[in-house]
Amino acid sequence: MACILLFGKPETIQSCVPGYKTDAIYRVENMDCYDDRLIVENNLMESYNLLIDFIKKHTDDKFFLIDGVNVSLRTAIAREIVSNLLVHREFKSAFPAKLIIEKDRIWTENWSRTQWKGRISLENFTPYPQ
Repeated sequence: MACILLFGKPETIQSCVPGYKTDAIYRVENMDCYDDRLIVENNLMESYNLLIDFIKKHTDDKFFLIDGVNVSLRTAIAREIVSNLLVHREFKSAFPAKLIIEKDRIWTENWSRTQWKGRISLENFTPYPQ
């Protein structure tokens, strides 16, 4: 299935994994609905580029220097958010992964299976890789 999601055509992906969808939402003016939306059902490589472009379209890239070199923090953060959103997706669930950009934050929703109940703390947290 991984090969289909990486390189497949949208029709092939939907026939194998019907719930595969990422919903990108820009919500600044209308908090009850959205100001811009992109539904991505492409293969993982195309999805990555579409979601990165969506973040670039709706966020500022402020000037930032590290060791005298201009670094794009927006690109670094967007890469981390999008790659984690796509890679850590639970493909068995029809719940769409969501990337939501608001006025003062970017956040994601992604289906996952919980392995324990209750609050997480440093004392009781154990990572569970998929």
